[in-house]
Amino acid sequence: MSTPRTLEEHLRLLRELPAGARRIAFFDLDRTLVAGYTMAALVFEQARRGLLSPRQLARQSLNYVQYGRARIGFDRLIGEASADFAGTALPDAESFAESVCERHVEPYIYREARRLIAQHRRLGHEIVMVTSATQFQAQPVARRLGIDVVCCTQLEVKGGTLTGSVVGKPCFGRGKASAGRRVARRLGVDLEHSFFYTDSLDDLPLMDLVGFPVAVNAQAELAARAQQEGW
Repeated sequence: MSTPRTLEEHLRLLRELPAGARRIAFFDLDRTLVAGYTMAALVFEQARRGLLSPRQLARQSLNYVQYGRARIGFDRLIGEASADFAGTALPDAESFAESVCERHVEPYIYREARRLIAQHRRLGHEIVMVTSATQFQAQPVARRLGIDVVCCTQLEVKGGTLTGSVVGKPCFGRGKASAGRRVARRLGVDLEHSFFYTDSLDDLPLMDLVGFPVAVNAQAELAARAQQEGW
């Protein structure tokens, strides 16, 4: 068992790391870099602008409740939410995502996250966002934080238009672990020397791969696991 470190203690730990090893600092997005859920911000703005029918809004709302109660899986949640973007031109989707970030997300980027990223950057560590969110949630936040490498769930684009489908498997659970491995291989970094900041036990597959898993704003199950493991 251990006592959770304060931010200042963690920043000091970073400064005291042995020099020489290349490292990656992986960051989850929702409730790790920003307060709340970026998909909720997208859906809220879609509803505010009248881009969702009452039936679509009701379905999405029910899906979030069902997912929160573990009655449906993430694949269905993201798949049905993505379907509502079908037929949207890519420039329109990107413009919409930027406006949502500016209005509903950027004000809720954690100051502590900015400090953590700045410290890792000063130490020469690679900064990577790895999130189950789509590119329209992840990329606007990444640009504002100066994060160049983003692993996320990709919505399919054909002929400059969103099809409403997800490309391959979502970047969720084991998908995040696979993404982490790919990035580490490409950058030539040992995951044993790397960090992963997240709030959710769903991210355990990647947390188990890195040498420094860090629970941030942890949900109950992850908080208990972190205390038990000394994270």
